[in-house]
Amino acid sequence: LVHKLPPVAYQLTQLGYTIWAPKATYDHLVEKGVECKQAAMPSEETAQDVDACSLIHDGSVDLVINLPTAKSTDVKNNYIIRRAAVDFGVPLLTNLQLVELFSESITKYFQGGMIGLRPNSLFDYYRQEKSTDTWTGPKEFH
Repeated sequence: LVHKLPPVAYQLTQLGYTIWAPKATYDHLVEKGVECKQAAMPSEETAQDVDACSLIHDGSVDLVINLPTAKSTDVKNNYIIRRAAVDFGVPLLTNLQLVELFSESITKYFQGGMIGLRPNSLFDYYRQEKSTDTWTGPKEFH
């Protein structure tokens, strides 16, 4: 996990995204040459630190990437961050493979490699759907 994160984070910074990371991740990313900012974990919150939950609450973060593993030791803080993302409607990615695919896809999109595709939310898709295309019964598979 640790060796796969810097290339993804670097790719996102090259697209203009700001990466906020807790101390251990911040130190690792900086060591690998990835520009990022440090955010305190919720339990480490002090007057001078910017903490992850405050960034989520304030709308300063558009996407939360939280990658807990079986070896994660900061379970409570990770949960609080994920819970804040859900509570405030911020998209949340918790799987490294999804993060890698997201990074590759958004890079392709910004580079013009996804011609003819316009990203929409699922709700946008449903609004455009004709009534004849909608769900028709409890046995219909989706």
